[in-house]
Amino acid sequence: MQNIILSIENKKVSYYEYGNKENPTIVCFHGLAGNAMYSFEELAKILAKKFHLIVFDHPGHGKTEAFDNEDVYLLICHLGITTFLSK
Repeated sequence: MQNIILSIENKKVSYYEYGNKENPTIVCFHGLAGNAMYSFEELAKILAKKFHLIVFDHPGHGKTEAFDNEDVYLLICHLGITTFLSK
């Protein structure tokens, strides 16, 4: 697990990466309350064996600062994720 803090629109954004980047990527979103570590730490350790996970703190939660525009698209674009699976 690696904690990465970057700057988007002059705000700190914190996310955690688990697993091999060569594996399919899963982006995890925590619920209304809490933060990435609280919501996904145990599950991420299991999934990281077969997937690359990006688990981030929503704006205003965990280590991520609140945004004027809380569009998740900014983070996805910054990370270069281009393929999504939906069910």
